[in-house]
Amino acid sequence: MRLCDWFAGIDLNGRDLIAAIGSSQGDEAPRVHGSRSFAVGSDLARERAFREIGEWLRLESGGNIRAVAFTIPGNAYRAVTSSSECRFSDATVVDEEMVEMVRREALANAGFEGPVLCSAARGFMCDGRTFPEAPLGLTVRSLSTDMLNWVADPDTVRWLTGLLDDIGVRPGLIVPRIVALAEAVLTSTERDRGAVALCVSDDFTEVVVYRHGLLDDLFVVPLGKARLDAKLAAACGISLDLVQRIDLVRMLECTDTDPIVHRVRTIVSAWSQSLIRSVRERLEAAGPIWQLQSGIVIADSARALPLLKETVSRVFGTPSRIAAMETAPSGVLGGEPLAARGLIPLQWRFQAEPGDLLAPPIVDDPDYGAGERDERRGIGPVIGRWLREFVPADHAP
Repeated sequence: MRLCDWFAGIDLNGRDLIAAIGSSQGDEAPRVHGSRSFAVGSDLARERAFREIGEWLRLESGGNIRAVAFTIPGNAYRAVTSSSECRFSDATVVDEEMVEMVRREALANAGFEGPVLCSAARGFMCDGRTFPEAPLGLTVRSLSTDMLNWVADPDTVRWLTGLLDDIGVRPGLIVPRIVALAEAVLTSTERDRGAVALCVSDDFTEVVVYRHGLLDDLFVVPLGKARLDAKLAAACGISLDLVQRIDLVRMLECTDTDPIVHRVRTIVSAWSQSLIRSVRERLEAAGPIWQLQSGIVIADSARALPLLKETVSRVFGTPSRIAAMETAPSGVLGGEPLAARGLIPLQWRFQAEPGDLLAPPIVDDPDYGAGERDERRGIGPVIGRWLREFVPADHAP
């Protein structure tokens, strides 16, 4: 009988450091037991919070936590294109093994930029002909692929893995924060039908797009709540601290005809339209909007942003909803634990084979790249079984 598997995730959402823990028995889907949140304002406070989280994880799991997943915020990763080509001396029939080979070569090429978090195919080429999907069964003499990869900032990953080492746990799964949020708020049916999840942070907005059940695009809009707060402070003649304490939802729901309330409503509406129109422009450039039949899900901090859901529905003309936990889970001290909790099923679904742990994404190896590429070493792709969903072999928009 296989023992219980424990999973843990840590999410850095800017102001808080949030951890979640869960377990799975046999082949059963994991159950999240609880979350803890710590407010941090400095690197010293963050290091102290990591130590406290380490003690909590060991206590909750009985010391059975092997590796901890963590999220990377939108300002700590970037998009990198890569390609790979294989030529054959004789005409060869394209099969899944060949597609996997060129795909992994393209990943290795992107991995020299930093740890690869996730990728999406952008088309295939065989003997000068282009294909949106892998041309399985076609007889060719060459096969190449173009990929769009999202690569983490090596310094950020190195710093985070160092903190995990300090608390005695091993770094495992690394994903963009919005991907972990999407795991928590989107169902598999919604992803199959096409869906978008977005999260508004203080300085930017992260967006992830799923088409046909697979991750298709990931981007960051440089427009966050901080800009809205600054506009409100200037328009109302009050401090930023006071603006951040205002209950905007309650203010905009009132029927007061006060000119200040009208001014606030105008600014919030204009900010929401600017954000959502920027998102729509990027989505239209990637593929038809009608493919996103499940609409748009607004996650995390969206509950404090009035008019955003209405703006999404008006600009896109598609369904929209705000994803939030119905009740606070046991152990939550503050903050929104959706992303941390989303890491639990991600780890379970893409966990390595028994006895085969995910390797740390960074090791000190000055000779890396001088010889044969090893996808488990250096600042190369963070590759494990979990990566397969984010690196579709036969999908393009």
